[in-house]
Amino acid sequence: MTLTKEQLLEIKAFIEKRGFEQPDVQMEILDHVASNVEDRMNENPALDFNSALIQTHHSFGVMGFSTMADGIATSIK
Repeated sequence: MTLTKEQLLEIKAFIEKRGFEQPDVQMEILDHVASNVEDRMNENPALDFNSALIQTHHSFGVMGFSTMADGIATSIK
């Protein structure tokens, strides 16, 4: 399954709502999240986009995207 442009924009908005505003960080998180959402939807065709997105976010643990964002910010420096 390939995500639509609208779904990718929804993921980007989801990331922004969590306080990640740097474009480089957003794009890296978006790439990881989109791939994970696609994988989940391919594994379970009955799973809708929003559920796959929530499951993906939960899979990042208590810190959410923060750990990934910190690593990305460090590598950019």
